Amino acid sequence: MMIAGGGALFCAVTLSACGENSHAGKVAQWLKGYYAENPPNGNWVAREVRAESGKKIIVDVLIPSQQQVDQIKKLSRMEQFTVAKLACPKNGVEIQKAYREGITVWIQLNAKSEALTRSICPHR
Repeated sequence: MMIAGGGALFCAVTLSACGENSHAGKVAQWLKGYYAENPPNGNWVAREVRAESGKKIIVDVLIPSQQQVDQIKKLSRMEQFTVAKLACPKNGVEIQKAYREGITVWIQLNAKSEALTRSICPHR
């Protein structure tokens, strides 16, 4: 499922101080650069990438289009989880290494004023 959007937006990503020195913190730092070059789903904004509770990374994603937000709200929970996975990092050496080490990446989709859904990225 692909939700179309118009134009690329500037991707501002910050790294939380929580866990910066852990391996998950290093992976979060790598993801920060990844999302700066590869905005999630083309026009969504990765607002924050943070390591939480040891081996969990949260990517906080803003969906700036109200039309897309409205479409997502009409979907079932399972379909919303699938849409959230559109923001997962693409398969590659760095992310595979993180997955092998037990690190999980979670995507939190947000509208401007509310959280929409949260889903874990699949280990490929």
